[in-house]
Amino acid sequence: MKIQDVLATNVREEFTPLHDPFNAGYSRSAFWFRFTLERGKGFPGKGWLRFSPSYLDEVTIYIPLPAKDPMRGSSYRAISLGMMVPAEKMPVRHPEFVAPIDLDIDKPVTVYVRVFSNSSINLTGYLHTDKDLMEYTSQYVFRQSAYLGIALMIALMNLMLYAAVRSTQFFYFSLYVFTSLITFLTIKGMHILLFPSLPPIVPNMVSGMVSGGGLIVFALFALSLFKDMGFPLSSLFLKLMIPVGLLSMLAVPFGMYAMIMPWVMKLSFVLIAVIIWMSFRGFVQEPRYWITYLLAFSLNGLSYIVLFLQNLGVLSTQFSGINTFQLSSLVNILLIFLAMTARLRRGELRVLENTRLSEQRAIEMAQVMTQELKENKERLEVSLVAEHQSSARLQRFLVMLSHEYRTPLAVIQGNIDLLERQILKYCTDCQDEFLKMRRAIGRLVEVMEVSLDQSRITEPKVRGEQQCFSIDRFVAQQINTVRLMWPEKTFQFEDFTDERLLQGDLPLLNTALFNLLDNARKYSPLSAPVVVSCKIKEHTAEVIITNATDSPVPDDSETLFEKYRRGANALGVGGAGIGLWLVREIASQYGGSIQLRYRNEGIVTATLMLPLFSDSSKCKKL
Repeated sequence: MKIQDVLATNVREEFTPLHDPFNAGYSRSAFWFRFTLERGKGFPGKGWLRFSPSYLDEVTIYIPLPAKDPMRGSSYRAISLGMMVPAEKMPVRHPEFVAPIDLDIDKPVTVYVRVFSNSSINLTGYLHTDKDLMEYTSQYVFRQSAYLGIALMIALMNLMLYAAVRSTQFFYFSLYVFTSLITFLTIKGMHILLFPSLPPIVPNMVSGMVSGGGLIVFALFALSLFKDMGFPLSSLFLKLMIPVGLLSMLAVPFGMYAMIMPWVMKLSFVLIAVIIWMSFRGFVQEPRYWITYLLAFSLNGLSYIVLFLQNLGVLSTQFSGINTFQLSSLVNILLIFLAMTARLRRGELRVLENTRLSEQRAIEMAQVMTQELKENKERLEVSLVAEHQSSARLQRFLVMLSHEYRTPLAVIQGNIDLLERQILKYCTDCQDEFLKMRRAIGRLVEVMEVSLDQSRITEPKVRGEQQCFSIDRFVAQQINTVRLMWPEKTFQFEDFTDERLLQGDLPLLNTALFNLLDNARKYSPLSAPVVVSCKIKEHTAEVIITNATDSPVPDDSETLFEKYRRGANALGVGGAGIGLWLVREIASQYGGSIQLRYRNEGIVTATLMLPLFSDSSKCKKL
């Protein structure tokens, strides 16, 4: 309908008298209003009409022109206001809808107003003088600026707290405060003052979409707040509100906001009830902590009920629901923020207390450990004294051994020489027997020399006489020795020709190889040969000793290289458990190593690896 249609007689008679502020809810219809103003004495000739709320899409005011026929549409001046009207086309830049009006002292002025909006439709009108409007505007701007400033400060503080402690509660709550701030910025008309050049469609769409976004982030905040309370159905409903909020956001650009919004508000009403119920359950479990949350959500829920019923057109807007809801939202934000910071502070105090207790326990443990270290130090000192005494006794024993051992060997050696001269005259076949005896005496002398120079084994820095010798001669000499000592055992030496040399203390290296050959003999059947071969790999010489065995080697063959450690197959076999340990100690002095491997076929392979000598001109070759 146009103004001319409204002025028709049959339509004029259809106006319904109003005794309270108008409220039609989400009607998606246009409404016409008519009222008459009579100027009293003392009221100025010029005044200002003000209409609220400021989130209406279209508000057109028709003011009669002086000395014109009031029954003709052309006799009225149309003033367009509303969120869909650009700021520059409004008669005055004001957060609410304000239009000037001239009042005649002699006759009343009848004004017509047309209202349409996709949101909830309600209308309240006021008449102001210049001074009265300025005072009201100042107070209005101050209240809205205070709200926006406080909300912005809380939102930024929550973002800083999120950056500091990485708690999603602070992040979602800051987003919720931001959406509330933007929503009230638009529905209270403050964008007209802050962003006057914005196209009118922008704040209108932002208001609707941000409201849906606020529903999403509030549901996420509630989920993070109540996640540890064990309410599966309530959590499921909170998750359901996320797509509901998304649906309300999409309804704005598709022109379905007025149809979907009543259902969204009803679900939001249920959301508030669920939040209050969960807060009450938390209050029952921990009153001191949840009392603030319960007060915050209860107060906000009560104001939301009023706004919800007003937007549906059930309650009158005589007491502005949007103002009450804005105030309660601010109190709600402040209370929640205080509760969250108090919780964070209590958590910090608990951490400090736990830290203090941990430090106290650490001091106590340090004292106990200090006492234990002191006792261990005393025991170690006693052990060192005992070890020094034992070492001294060992040295005395070795000195005695060197004296007592050499004399019998010399006597035996001399008697063998005499016997050999006499017996070989009558027994020419006894030459091999005398050779065996000489080999055995030579072996005893070698063992004695190694024992007397035991420090060369346990201290790698201490070296005996360094000699150069060929690999094949070194191995062949030990093969001949063991063949003479145990002629019943077969020792096979695969041909090897290589002129590269080894360097080291020959008696020590002979002892290492002899121990490996002795082990292969002892732990293999008498009929099974011991096979010895040599290889060269890069700068390393490998002496490989292979023998069959009746008993498997342990899975962790490395343990056999420990001092005094013998395998399970050593039962009934002579030995003290130091042979392989001695081999590893000797090999490590020269940068070498020893490996022991067992195959499922019952074959044991011991590999002695020694580095080759690169400069043969600097040593004496044997």
